[in-house]
Amino acid sequence: MRTILQSVLVFAFMLEAGCALASDAPPPSATGIDLQGEAFRSLRDPFWPVAFKPVSESEKIENSKIDDLRAKISWPALPLRGVTHAGGKNYVAVIEGIGLVEAGDIVVKEQDSLIYRWRIDKVTSVGISSTRLDVTEKGDH
Repeated sequence: MRTILQSVLVFAFMLEAGCALASDAPPPSATGIDLQGEAFRSLRDPFWPVAFKPVSESEKIENSKIDDLRAKISWPALPLRGVTHAGGKNYVAVIEGIGLVEAGDIVVKEQDSLIYRWRIDKVTSVGISSTRLDVTEKGDH
């Protein structure tokens, strides 16, 4: 019983001493560290992946301009000419100007000095589903 009482008293003393030390610490603004400045925002978070760098404000503005341009691009259709059974549960599709495609293929189509790329996600008996990947100018390659 005596050792428990001693432990409780030592713990209470340490807790009180810690609170006193914490109250003596100056506020963050008094230490000279600017918590709102650019230097603080550029500090590395230890939980970021290796080589990760957060996007700056100027990059965010530039990315929004690119997104606006992407919204203005008119993607051409992939003219599907037919679907055929390729064995098992697999199907292949015939796209005009491209040829036979199956799930996982990357399809490239040139039109109006632009190069469009799609990924064929799925080919079924009723058609295809694809994901738009990117658009580049012919001279960029």
